[in-house]
Amino acid sequence: IIDLGQVASIDKPKRNTTKLPLPPQRGDVVHMDIIYGAGSSIEGIKYALFLVDRATRYKIMLPIRNLKTDVLPNLKKFCSIMGTTPKYLRTDFDHKLIGRHIQQFIEEHDGIIESSGTTEVIGSQYNVTKH
Repeated sequence: IIDLGQVASIDKPKRNTTKLPLPPQRGDVVHMDIIYGAGSSIEGIKYALFLVDRATRYKIMLPIRNLKTDVLPNLKKFCSIMGTTPKYLRTDFDHKLIGRHIQQFIEEHDGIIESSGTTEVIGSQYNVTKH
């Protein structure tokens, strides 16, 4: 028998509240993910590319009809809006999101694609370890 009073009083694990310093320039570190729903949508748009600039917290959601052809043009559109290509593009490495074309585009602009895992900050450098 479980006493609900005991269950309700169990402490939650403490969150890591250490704040990471913001990148020095907008567009240096960008978080990217795919959003999708289960139902049909207007004009065949089933997905959205969600991007967040770490320095400014600028967020944008861009529509995607086709995951194979629409991600790169939308990433380029975001880069155009920001005026730069990310030095660090952080994702969860979803196979639907990161393909050869995205990787080539980021590497051509001397950027790095990182896992959204643990981040250690050393000076102004961001070193990421994958989980």
